[in-house]
Amino acid sequence: MQPVQRHARQREDRAAREMRESQTRLEQQEQQLELLRQYREEYLRNWQVTSGAGVSMVQMRNYRSFLERIGSALEQQQAAVQGAREDLERARNGWLSRRRRREAVSKVQQRLGEEERRDWQRREQKETDDWVAANSGR
Repeated sequence: MQPVQRHARQREDRAAREMRESQTRLEQQEQQLELLRQYREEYLRNWQVTSGAGVSMVQMRNYRSFLERIGSALEQQQAAVQGAREDLERARNGWLSRRRRREAVSKVQQRLGEEERRDWQRREQKETDDWVAANSGR
């Protein structure tokens, strides 16, 4: 039974490691999203200062085009964050499944050990009873 329990523990450990890695990837994606948001805000602030002095149509078109690209990058990053969240949820569910499996294997092993102990005690008691019965007639 030990190899089964060891295998179950290894699978749980692997699932836990995958879950931690998924959590790290989610955090990285969220940080990237936050950086993009900050960059957009900074760009908007700088534009407000710059545009106060007057801008040409070309500058206005370039500004809008760049804002659209930032918006597109934000949408892509939000999708990446959502994907990372889904990956983390799958990893968490996988880990929970492996953990339940390992706990079940452990309980079965514990029950088997208790049964073996009870069987041994019964055999010992029977041997003692047989010895007493055999020697009580002397």
